Amino acid sequence: MRQFTTSKYKRAKRRRTTTLSLMIGLFIIAFFTTTTILSLNPFETGNPLATEATIGQTVIAPWQYDGTDNNGNLLFFNGYETTRIPAKAKRFSADGQFVNIESHTADTITYEPALDAQLFNPVSIVLGILVITSLLALPFVLGTFSRNLGKRTWKNRRISKNRPR
Repeated sequence: MRQFTTSKYKRAKRRRTTTLSLMIGLFIIAFFTTTTILSLNPFETGNPLATEATIGQTVIAPWQYDGTDNNGNLLFFNGYETTRIPAKAKRFSADGQFVNIESHTADTITYEPALDAQLFNPVSIVLGILVITSLLALPFVLGTFSRNLGKRTWKNRRISKNRPR
């Protein structure tokens, strides 16, 4: 009967540890989601990520906006090289970075950084998998540790048997 009681206690303790670790994981996910939403400021009129650049200002380092040519194509330069993209293009990519073009005139361009290229890079995906795996493994690690902590070795049993009461 005693064995059943301790086993039930251990199961309840593991269940409590599992619940606690999952709650911590959900709190972390909710915290980062909330801070992302609040940093975008939904009450701001227009796109909060949109940036405007005029001729000579940097769009993607070191690429700068150079206006339009006679055909309406957008021009970008980086000091020694000029790139021309069609006027209807919605994305400009250079040096492994991307920006989404919202609108442009002959001397200004409005763009926003491409979030899909920045938020979901391989490092953040691997870190997310590691965090979730460690949170799921935490109850098992703690359960093994607590089971081994209470075990008595042969030496401890011998000493306790010979000890006078």
